[in-house]
Amino acid sequence: MTAPIELVIFDCDGVLVDSERIAARVHASLGA
Repeated sequence: MTAPIELVIFDCDGVLVDSERIAARVHASLGA
């Protein structure tokens, strides 16, 4: 039996993962 999930981390400001460059590429490809 697996243990229940005790913690979920949402990275909304790019501190844990620098996702700003990825988001910029997605916006550029969508023409936004």
